[in-house]
Amino acid sequence: ALDMMEGAGVHAAVTDSFWHPTALKGEVLGQTPLAGQLSTATNTVTLTVSLGPVRRPVPDVVRLGLSSATTVLEASGFTVLVEMLEHDLRAGLVAEVWPEAGTEVDLPMEVRVAVSIGPPLIHMPLVLGIERERAEILLDSLGFELAEVAYRFRFGRDPGRVIQQSPPPDSLVRPGSLVSLVVGRRS
Repeated sequence: ALDMMEGAGVHAAVTDSFWHPTALKGEVLGQTPLAGQLSTATNTVTLTVSLGPVRRPVPDVVRLGLSSATTVLEASGFTVLVEMLEHDLRAGLVAEVWPEAGTEVDLPMEVRVAVSIGPPLIHMPLVLGIERERAEILLDSLGFELAEVAYRFRFGRDPGRVIQQSPPPDSLVRPGSLVSLVVGRRS
């Protein structure tokens, strides 16, 4: 625009510029006097140009609560789209962000946050009646933690076998939950 005006014998100068979400850097956004207005050859046409869109890095909001993460993102100029997913983080915490934290993007920009609904629940296996060692191997293979093993005498019944378990069989529990067993004692 400056070259075109200078070629027409009009003196022009950029006097103002600002960030614009849709105009490319250097694009003329306005001028004084306006197009079609009369001007003398000695007047200078002043131009306002775009600096382009504002660029910002995506803030790291992973492990923040949804409310805090939304506040940080919106204050930084982003709009927020929320998704829910099963994750090892406790329910309500942001587990993932797209684009990734630190990625520099043009504003306005929509950021997707995935909020944990907690880890997936699994069914507690039935270990009643099986030998203690086999029960421990099974529980360990499923990611459970053995809290305690107690022994109870049952008049010669079920020695070395699980006679009671907590949590109860088929209940929904989180992986890594603590499990207590009661095993029949020999005497």
